[in-house]
Amino acid sequence: MKIKTKVIYYEKEKNPDTNYTTVIVDILRASSSITTLLSNGALWVKPVMSIEEAFNIKEKSPDVLLAGEKNALKIEGFDFGNSPTEFLNNDFKGKKIVLTTTNGTKAVLNHRDNFEVLIGCFLNINALIDYLKIRENILLVCSGSHGEFSLEDFLFCGRLIVNLTKNCNVESMDDASKLALKAAQLLGNELLPYAKESMHAKVLVSKGFEKDVDFCLKENVFSTIPILTDEGFKTLN
Repeated sequence: MKIKTKVIYYEKEKNPDTNYTTVIVDILRASSSITTLLSNGALWVKPVMSIEEAFNIKEKSPDVLLAGEKNALKIEGFDFGNSPTEFLNNDFKGKKIVLTTTNGTKAVLNHRDNFEVLIGCFLNINALIDYLKIRENILLVCSGSHGEFSLEDFLFCGRLIVNLTKNCNVESMDDASKLALKAAQLLGNELLPYAKESMHAKVLVSKGFEKDVDFCLKENVFSTIPILTDEGFKTLN
């Protein structure tokens, strides 16, 4: 299989080629949270753009649970924040989750009309790579932080591309993919500790979420691959 990879930031390009399998990356913390929720039994996780939209859905469907954050903190009136370690310690079997976050859910919604939209994080990286090996065009969308570069998202893309190049023929890479690949190769086993030095990781630690940061930087905790459907993200069968 010949594969093409492309790495972008969602603020920079909203309408890429719809032939690309799109992977939304928000390591700290939306993509890690969605993967954890589905791995812990959630029926679906629906990303929405705003707090108001989430409350409107809750009003019409009282059985849904609201999860999300604003400036990293749980939103008043919501059932949960955006903490994957909190989700890990609760049973969500059959639960329907509506999620809104500062960066990740916006990235999802800007690309929701693409051919195929998946969630990627360190927690599910090997399962994701196995799936991507049978895809020809891969678009990695880094959510970043408030439209700015996020080191941890970029390094995840690098680690993913490194493993793709080991397992299949990557025919072409854009410049961002090449740089991510090189960074991951140079860092090697130091990649995850280096990702913890990112600006957003330090912000989360300062707000009491160090356990989340540590958890989000663990590899292959789950085999779940979230895929976007009309209802929201569900587990890929």
